[in-house]
Amino acid sequence: MGGVSNSVRANDTTSQLEILIQNESYLFERWGYPRTASDDDLRICFEGVLESFQRLEKAVNDTHSIDLSSKYCREELIALAEWGRIAYRQFFNDDARKNVLLKLKTKSPTFVSGYSGRLPFPWELLYQGEDYEEGDLEMFWGIRYAPARLLNAMIFIENCVKEQSLPSDMLFCLHDRLYEAHKYERPEIQKLVVRAGTDDQFTLLDSTCGNFSASGNAPEVIGASVLRYLLHKGNHNMVHFACHCLTSNLGDVLNASLIDDEKPGVHNTEFKLQTQKFLNSETLFKRQPLVFLNACRSGGASDATGITFNLPNAFFKCGAAAIIATACPVPDLFAASFARVFYQKFLKDMLTIGKALQETRRYFIEKHNNPLGLAYGLYTPANYRMSQQAGDELL
Repeated sequence: MGGVSNSVRANDTTSQLEILIQNESYLFERWGYPRTASDDDLRICFEGVLESFQRLEKAVNDTHSIDLSSKYCREELIALAEWGRIAYRQFFNDDARKNVLLKLKTKSPTFVSGYSGRLPFPWELLYQGEDYEEGDLEMFWGIRYAPARLLNAMIFIENCVKEQSLPSDMLFCLHDRLYEAHKYERPEIQKLVVRAGTDDQFTLLDSTCGNFSASGNAPEVIGASVLRYLLHKGNHNMVHFACHCLTSNLGDVLNASLIDDEKPGVHNTEFKLQTQKFLNSETLFKRQPLVFLNACRSGGASDATGITFNLPNAFFKCGAAAIIATACPVPDLFAASFARVFYQKFLKDMLTIGKALQETRRYFIEKHNNPLGLAYGLYTPANYRMSQQAGDELL
């Protein structure tokens, strides 16, 4: 991004409003403001948000349904708004809030941070309203705008990848014990990816993709082989993970399976893709894919290790054009439904990625009374989209 000399930059869909976060201050609209909240202050707010998300996760698991009552939804929106307003007021001082509010009343910008690790609180949950007890849906940044993060402050927005190349080619990575992902997420997304009369492809990751030698190898060893396949052999412009994300003192770990047999109850070989393993490679993805980490808390923890060694950072450094990750554990049932609706809006309706996420969050709150979509965050400029040539082919 290289600074904030241009306060608002226009693109084909919406204006870009840049916020460059630094250790002790941040730049917004060419003005510097001191940070009035420490990382620890914002982590406390983050933990409050996570408590609400944990209650929502339990409600979905207990009822085996993504549908919640309107009363319960409102209660949790108020709880989220309370922490979101505290974080908003702590991070932006009085002068900055006046500047922010003035701009936000007259524009519909896309927010972009220079380095997302400097704000240990989800952009989507910042609450701009004056009274959190109203729980006004439109006051959450993740609903009102299309907040996004840039992971390198030296890259200008206009120099980032703008379109996903054709033909579509998705690699789907799955954990074999996620029933909803097997039953609904994979087949429905495959239908959206592979369009009639095109060269589009959909591949379920199995041992034949990279001729993985799985027998007798530890999950970490197989995971390293999967990473080598992704970077050296894979030619995918979308990589979707429907799996688990584990945390350790060495960073995040994706836990998935090589699906050699899709029969119910069959145990397939597990692998663990460790964040640290990305550091050994200087190879970049061939097609700069969209990477969707539909896994538990795949956006990384808010502590020092999670900020440095997290999956979005790892995939970004290997050349991923866009990354979607979650701020908390998401139930399999909700994750499968959210992904299907997102790809419908991104691939079929051809919305920009920021708009597709924004409208998917809104869809689940308005149709299912479920705010868990606010846990999904974007790590790319929000105007990234599918190639417009796809629309011509469908005419």
